[in-house]
Amino acid sequence: MTAAPSRTPAPAAIPGTASPGVASLDVPGAANAAAVEEVARAAKKAVRVSARRVRAALDLDRAAAAKAMADNFLTALPKITDGLAPVGLTIAFYWPMGDEIDPRPLMHRAVATGVKGALPVCQAKGQPLLFRRWRPGTLLAPDSMGVPAPMAEALPGAEGPDGGAIVPDVVLVPLLAFDRRGARLGYGAGFYDRTLAALRRQRAIQAVGIAFADQELDKVPCDAHDQGLDWIVTERYAVRAGQRRKR
Repeated sequence: MTAAPSRTPAPAAIPGTASPGVASLDVPGAANAAAVEEVARAAKKAVRVSARRVRAALDLDRAAAAKAMADNFLTALPKITDGLAPVGLTIAFYWPMGDEIDPRPLMHRAVATGVKGALPVCQAKGQPLLFRRWRPGTLLAPDSMGVPAPMAEALPGAEGPDGGAIVPDVVLVPLLAFDRRGARLGYGAGFYDRTLAALRRQRAIQAVGIAFADQELDKVPCDAHDQGLDWIVTERYAVRAGQRRKR
């Protein structure tokens, strides 16, 4: 157990792909959907290896990058949340693992402005994430994947099978790589794809990819199951998905 240190529906398919997965991979003459899916898996596996190496080798002040990312996110927040509920905004953050960009400075600054915070909880493989309330000082314990998450028994009103789960308005999404279309390469378990799909069936949300700017690729391989990002925020910029890169 550790103490934490302190509406516009988005399309499920990645913008710019006439047929999700096929156009994005440029696979000519694929015999069937299964063949396309296999090519997608192979492409993603190769890009994941490269993306992990790139992120681990980044030569930058990571603490300064986290602060700059927080600045950019908070500046863009009115645009990100345009059309969402104006009162009682809930943002689902994530607890950083490994060399991911650290969202904790943003978490503390956001809740200080009155935003309600949440963190994801992994229930089991193959299931969507659920989200529980987070605020500075919330007790955390490893979830089923070993990631620090709010303990249900430590939260007021958390009785019941979902342990006090809440539905966020904005979901911050960790990633290995992204492109300007809003395509995201995750870690391969599909947790965020299942989660975003389930949330988007319930209500309008905004999925915001959080990353270092150098994790951007010209084109990320994607398939029909991948959920697109609405915004991308890095230490250099905050952009709506689909916005062209300035040359």
